[in-house]
Amino acid sequence: MALGVDTWAAEIVLTLRETNPALKLHCILPCKTQVAKWSVSAQERYKKILEQADSTVYTSRNYYPNCILERNRFLVENAALLLAVYDARRQRSGAGATLRYAQKLGRKIIIVNPISLKIKGMEQI
Repeated sequence: MALGVDTWAAEIVLTLRETNPALKLHCILPCKTQVAKWSVSAQERYKKILEQADSTVYTSRNYYPNCILERNRFLVENAALLLAVYDARRQRSGAGATLRYAQKLGRKIIIVNPISLKIKGMEQI
C-alpha cells in the first residue's frame, strides 16, 4: 500500500473484483501513520482503498526505522508467489532486499521490468 505500484495494484484488484467476487484484497501496512506526510489526495485515495479491502493488517502500531522491512518480511512469509515491478539495476532498494529475502525462502517470483515491461522469473535477473 505504498504510493505507486502498490496503490495501482490495489485499484486493479478492486476493479477486477467487480466481475470476479472471489478476488480478495488484503492490505498489509507497516504502521498506522504511514500516510501522515502524503498529500491530501493521496491520503483520500488510500482511505478509499482500505475501506474496500477484505482485510487490513498493520505490522506495527507506530513508525520506527525498520517497520517497512518488517512489513516486507511479513508479505514474503505469507505469500507463495510474489509479483514485483522492479528494475534490477537498483539492487540496494527495499524492493531488491525483499526479492532477495523471498528467493532465500524459496518463493516463486515474477518480475515485471517497469522500463522494458519484460516479464521474468527471479532466477533470470
